[in-house]
Amino acid sequence: MARIELIADPKAARPSSSDTPSTRFGAALRRKVIFWGVSLTLLCSAAIFLFLAIHRADTPDHLVAAGVPVEETVPSQISAQIARRTDAITLTLEESSLTASARQMIEKTGATIVDIEQTQVAVIAGSEVEFYLPLVQDAPAAGVTIAVKPVIEEGGLQFKLTRLSVGSLPLPRWLFTWSLQAVITQATAPFNEAIRPYAQLTAVELSEGSLVIQGTLIVEE
Repeated sequence: MARIELIADPKAARPSSSDTPSTRFGAALRRKVIFWGVSLTLLCSAAIFLFLAIHRADTPDHLVAAGVPVEETVPSQISAQIARRTDAITLTLEESSLTASARQMIEKTGATIVDIEQTQVAVIAGSEVEFYLPLVQDAPAAGVTIAVKPVIEEGGLQFKLTRLSVGSLPLPRWLFTWSLQAVITQATAPFNEAIRPYAQLTAVELSEGSLVIQGTLIVEE
């Protein structure tokens, strides 16, 4: 996994036009997203072996089409707000962008266990974020649903696991929390490491179809 080097005194280092926050941020996320895909693929594999015999078909009520990946939308948002020389920063992560990024991550792993075209991330206003990973099997269609609640901890974005289900079967918290929460925490590390040199995150809100993240800029280009 690539390492992001933090600048000790960001204001003292003025990057060249080819080494900007947006290019570094995008490159960092692209190098690390494969970890997400591998972790989710392992989860789906375990789910099939454990629960295939007792689930029934289930699909999400809210369907999301893929848009522009987060790796492309977030860097441009950072650059635009740095250019305005404001102290505050607002990042909007649309569910369509999250869906596109999730599909790309799974595709990079070469996994065949998940239906990439039907994978999606839905943001439910005021509630939670749902990752839906449909399984490719001969049995009736089913998927793994991972629901998380976004929070800000120590200036970074974290996702707290709230529920997990395979098809329509909800799994007890004691069965998955100890292992899956660690995977989720590690999965948010690339985002936090990439943004830490430029902003301190302070709040996150679940709007209809998007995550709205507030923060304070700590460096100007």
